[in-house]
Amino acid sequence: MPQKYLFKTPPGEGLFECTKSFEKCYLEDPFNTFLIVPTKRLAEKIKSELLKSGSAILSDSVLDPKDFAKNRIMQDSVQNPRIISDEDVKMLLSNVLRKNKKNVEALSLSGDFSLRLVADLLTLFSVIDERCVDFPGVLKDVSSLKTRALGRIYTDFSEIMREKGMVYPANIYKKASEAKNGMEGKKIFIFGIYEPLPSLRQFICSLYEDGADIHYYLPYCQNERVFADDGGWLSPDLVSFIADGEEPGPFSSLFGESIKETGKNEPLIYQNRFSKVEKEFEAIAQEISDLIKSGVKPSEICVATPDPAGATGIAEEIFPDFCIPFSSSATISLSRSPLVQAVMLINEVIVSNFGREEVIAMFSSDYLSLCSDPSLIDYIAKKAMIEDGLSYWGRNIESLIARNMASLSLPDTPDYRKERLEKEIDDAIMVRDAVMPVLSDLDNLIRDNTYAGHLENLGKLYQKWNIPKISSDSGELSERRDWRDLRLFSEFLDNLRSTAGEFGDGRINFMEFSAFLSSATAGLRVPSVRDDTAVQIAGIQGLQNTKYRFVFLAGLIGGKIPEIPPLLPYLNEKEDQAVWPGKKREKIRWERFYFISALISAKERLYLSCHDMEAGKPCIPSQFFQAAADAYSPDTWGEKEPFDSYRYSLKQLGRFLAGQGGVPDTIPENADVVSVLNHINIENYYRRGLYDTAYDGNLSGEQVISKVLEERFSEDYPYSPTSLEVYSDCPFRFYLKHVLGLTSPPEVDFTLSSSDRGSLIHESLSSFYSGWMQSHRNAPGEPDREEALNFVISIAEKMIESYGKSGPAWDSMANEILGKTGYGKGILEKFIEEEIILSKTEFVPHLFEEGFGFEGLLSSLSKEPVSLSTSDGRSIKIRGFVDRVDATSDGRFAVIDYKTGNYPKLADIKSGKALQLPLYQKAVEKISGMRGVGGFYYKLSGREVVRRAEIYDAGEDELFSVFGKSRIKDGEFTEIIDSSVDYACNYADSIRRGIFTPADDAGGCSDYCDFKSVCRFSEFRLLEQNEENTECDE
Repeated sequence: MPQKYLFKTPPGEGLFECTKSFEKCYLEDPFNTFLIVPTKRLAEKIKSELLKSGSAILSDSVLDPKDFAKNRIMQDSVQNPRIISDEDVKMLLSNVLRKNKKNVEALSLSGDFSLRLVADLLTLFSVIDERCVDFPGVLKDVSSLKTRALGRIYTDFSEIMREKGMVYPANIYKKASEAKNGMEGKKIFIFGIYEPLPSLRQFICSLYEDGADIHYYLPYCQNERVFADDGGWLSPDLVSFIADGEEPGPFSSLFGESIKETGKNEPLIYQNRFSKVEKEFEAIAQEISDLIKSGVKPSEICVATPDPAGATGIAEEIFPDFCIPFSSSATISLSRSPLVQAVMLINEVIVSNFGREEVIAMFSSDYLSLCSDPSLIDYIAKKAMIEDGLSYWGRNIESLIARNMASLSLPDTPDYRKERLEKEIDDAIMVRDAVMPVLSDLDNLIRDNTYAGHLENLGKLYQKWNIPKISSDSGELSERRDWRDLRLFSEFLDNLRSTAGEFGDGRINFMEFSAFLSSATAGLRVPSVRDDTAVQIAGIQGLQNTKYRFVFLAGLIGGKIPEIPPLLPYLNEKEDQAVWPGKKREKIRWERFYFISALISAKERLYLSCHDMEAGKPCIPSQFFQAAADAYSPDTWGEKEPFDSYRYSLKQLGRFLAGQGGVPDTIPENADVVSVLNHINIENYYRRGLYDTAYDGNLSGEQVISKVLEERFSEDYPYSPTSLEVYSDCPFRFYLKHVLGLTSPPEVDFTLSSSDRGSLIHESLSSFYSGWMQSHRNAPGEPDREEALNFVISIAEKMIESYGKSGPAWDSMANEILGKTGYGKGILEKFIEEEIILSKTEFVPHLFEEGFGFEGLLSSLSKEPVSLSTSDGRSIKIRGFVDRVDATSDGRFAVIDYKTGNYPKLADIKSGKALQLPLYQKAVEKISGMRGVGGFYYKLSGREVVRRAEIYDAGEDELFSVFGKSRIKDGEFTEIIDSSVDYACNYADSIRRGIFTPADDAGGCSDYCDFKSVCRFSEFRLLEQNEENTECDE
């Protein structure tokens, strides 16, 4: 006759007695003796210790409850069951829901199927099965459309599980109770399982009913707020007590009606409350560092928190700074594996509709090794204005090639531009040939299919691409991790395929399948590789039945401990109580037990802590933290500075060397004092006040550099006015762009970038007048309005169409240019109206997009750069493209510069900040022999199309009378032209001398500067300079 023995053990005790009794029975009958303990880790620890003592234990003899139940199920020759994962269950539930959409409509406000719905149902059904709830019968008194739908779904789900012989984690104890294999003569020892779930209780009782002796060591003492389970459900034949019996120990009485004082053998207790979680972990790290230096082994220290995964992330940031080795018990999601993330990029590309960023990420992955340059793909995709869409990848790259080919064939394209176009064409062809076959493979995956079909197609793609690829280049640890993750991911996919084969022909779209696969990988947990010689980071529940000399219980904040359980999905308060009576009280009781177990795990010192701020959000101390503080009046800890932090010691050394602090307690290893001093001098001395050192871009004292600059930017070097304007605004920007040759990647816009939009309008207007003046002698007049408008629109339409782009934003931009918005006039119509005004003057459009100083132009003003001289004999060579020149019949002309954004004013020209109009004026005058009389900025935007004479000869005022113009004095026009040449020569001299300091005025910094990330401009620095100048003046 089997017997049931109940041993009531105070928390933290009884393991030695239980293990010895098990070992004795095991040695007598090894194949019929088993030990069940709460966790896998404790099971492995017991087997290891027994082995050290000379007792070799079979691996299946000491297990956690679920593994023991699995073994019993798999040994059942009658049921022939199949154990599946929660991920498999989600797939099965999805199939159940699709077969009855009315049930979904009763649960979802939108009536739509979603993965959230599946996950919530799995949570609910897991509770129902774990607690052996009669569902939906338990809700008969609160029946509703919703509960009836839940009942039908659960019934269908359970029936399919039964038909297929499937067992999932939540009903594993229930199925193990039904297993038909004899337990006669077996002895089952159970230790430390606190308040077992109803299904686990049922399973334990079934073992006895099948003939096994039960030896249950139950955590228990007289404290009803924590220990409500006295084991009565087992109906034991014999009850005995371990250690002090029912009398609670000092920590076991916590939360009870009376608190017992700590005794001599209890640990010293300390507590503190920190401002931020980072400060809390810095204090922990410093304390651990002190302990290790005093001779404590890292393995004798444990840091436990309610959130071990979050704590691990913080420890990864802080502990290495203190040179503390640590190991975490936190499991991580398989979806965080770099290898799995790389493979899942395939799905992300499809789900994003072949988004540019996702495609680049896929081509960048070493695990996929798609053998192409991702930076080049990114560059070409941006140039082709690809945001997403498979068709755009092909069409827009072809359009880019076609546009460049067209530009290449133009007679006025200079040689340097042809070289760039040819390279870009070659690059675009290379990208097209590399990317399109890959994207085509992915396109084949998109069609609706069954779960099994989608999985099969993915598997075939993995084989075709021979992915993922694992390299040894990243080191042995990374390689081992990758092989482990690949094994887990492959097993995961194999299990899904096996389960998916049970579902018949139900088809789903790829988006839904991909979302399921992402959710499933996120739910699959991967254990960390443990290092038992290091400081341990664990969850508070993980400290049950463990012992460490020093224990830190950290992160004790409200909301995390105790964690108040929410209502079960789709149930209201009344329904929730019917399914799980007393849930909140039970959950809080569990958390109290595990907190007490964590307190008991400390042998010498126990450190309690919380924090007031985490991730920018305020926190409050946990009730448990406060209860322990009130009960035991602990001392304070954690008041030291983090002296052992490498970062902290570097800061202290820096302050000392800068004369801002005392002698540091320690000097960091490998600290280069000279390097530290150099950095201090750079920031505190050289980068103060005037821009007069090499650290601010003033390279005039660097002889080697100056010589190189003099050779490169010699007097024969041809400048464009635009590059000189860049120098006038910010010499440092000129240095980065024109000396170092740095460029930023092209930006992708839903329409066109500001520069590309300007180019489109420029080219349209140039082509318009090039064609118009072949058959007309003047600008369009009033009678020519319709003809001119139709002509310029037809040109612009062809250019817009050549980009092969569409969409709301693109269409809006195009309509604004073409005048098809439905309200108001377009840019081109406003331009024609402005040209009609021109037709009433002596000016006639004469030159359009005319270049000078470039090789390879079929038609140009001059193949050689133009040399402009100052009154003191200095000279500078200029080259460029003039947007337009209008001339009179007697040889007077005005230069026109088209602007699609803001344009400079007269003050900018006078101060040497805007050079295009005056320098082009001087250059055209020198080349053509005509007389320059003015310069226009021609603004072309949706709001305004207007030309304004910003500089002009006041003696020719009548010629400019119909245009807007600035106020200019007699004789000032010539002075402005000459002073602009002076400015240009000054800038060229400064460039040769190596003066590349930051801007001296924030107003010169554009919002779209390519080099913001490395800018050294500082308004405080300018303030210092002004103060120094003021002191000098005084």
